[in-house]
Amino acid sequence: MAHYSLYFPERQGSTPEHLTRVGLGCLLKDGAPEFADLDRGPDGKSGVMCTWRNMEIPTDEHPHLGFSKERQHWEPCAVSDKDGVAKGDFWIGFEEEKKPRPLDLQWNELHDGYRLVLGDGNEWLIPTMEALPQTFGIDVDSGKMVSEPTEEYEDFCRRTNEYASIILNELGMLDRLYKARPDKAPDESQVEFSLEDCFEYCCDALLINYRVHWQVINAMRPRILTQKIVMQVLLATFDYHNIIDVREDKKKDHILFIPVGSNIFDGDGTPVLAQ
Repeated sequence: MAHYSLYFPERQGSTPEHLTRVGLGCLLKDGAPEFADLDRGPDGKSGVMCTWRNMEIPTDEHPHLGFSKERQHWEPCAVSDKDGVAKGDFWIGFEEEKKPRPLDLQWNELHDGYRLVLGDGNEWLIPTMEALPQTFGIDVDSGKMVSEPTEEYEDFCRRTNEYASIILNELGMLDRLYKARPDKAPDESQVEFSLEDCFEYCCDALLINYRVHWQVINAMRPRILTQKIVMQVLLATFDYHNIIDVREDKKKDHILFIPVGSNIFDGDGTPVLAQ
């Protein structure tokens, strides 16, 4: 088993607060990590390091709980105004010869979706909005059964609907979304998104099935999110191919490719397809 490690400069002790104070509380699902105080970390200071270990496998297969300049690659965290974090407030480390795979990082419970090969060459399970937990009830006005995402996934599903609306509207197929999901389709107000929005959204999609905060994803080498992969992940989350099939020859390896910030149509208005 492989796993990344976290290092917190000038901190001591085994407490989850090291993670929560820098916005990493989401990584504590399914259990807290193991901690070890260090006299010297990747920044040359003392601090505390942590990683997750599976006690069901032999100890010689566990990730190393200690700092090794020769065996590990470390990246400082990025600045985040949202989390009140400065560069280097914590560090993310990986074993050079044993980088974590999706299998090593997945939660105990997974949500169905599409398996996509990301930039590291591994298959990752991207959840679809429809596979996320739902609550059910009767609409007081229509008397019909309605479903809504649970509170944990409410914001993610809202953003998923916004992306679906934008893309299908650009393709002139927004009516397909309303037909497929009349109780969940967003309104027709214009919503814009940037490359930064897409990156954050894709990281949140991966977090649903894996212990990977955006800071961890940002530190991974090679990077697992490319421009093309970002759009593949985005399309998978709203189950694009089950809403509208634009593949005339029905080949499974064709996917809709919409570069972020680019014109998604060629000269005659046809969506660009990658093979």
